[in-house]
Amino acid sequence: MNPLNKPVASVSTRLLLAALFWDTAAAILAAKGISALLDPPLSSTTLFLALLSGILGLIKARFVLNRTAQKAAFRIQTKKDGCAFGFFSLKSWGLILAMMAMGRLLRMLHMPMKVIGVIYLTIAVALAVASRVFWQKYMDSWG
Repeated sequence: MNPLNKPVASVSTRLLLAALFWDTAAAILAAKGISALLDPPLSSTTLFLALLSGILGLIKARFVLNRTAQKAAFRIQTKKDGCAFGFFSLKSWGLILAMMAMGRLLRMLHMPMKVIGVIYLTIAVALAVASRVFWQKYMDSWG
């Protein structure tokens, strides 16, 4: 029986893929969060909630996601050539799936759209800010 063929990628490619993955997730969550905050249309409350989301996202990036990104980047850098999708561990991929399921659950619970918007936008800001770890390591990999 042949072993499963998997796409092999260099360290720099996996760092780039990790950065793009985090930024893509951030963009999707930001779009959904902004859309939720704008329902109903723009008001001073909406602007306050967007600012609150930004502040909470910076705090989350600083105290949670920066450390997570550092661990993932270290994992990528210590495993020279590996699977292109191996930029995260199986545990991390499981956590990503669990967070996606929690997002779905939030929408099914019929929470107020503004609350969902704050949650999504907070996570989006945190992901976008913390993705800089991958971008820095990627740029460093080019010498």
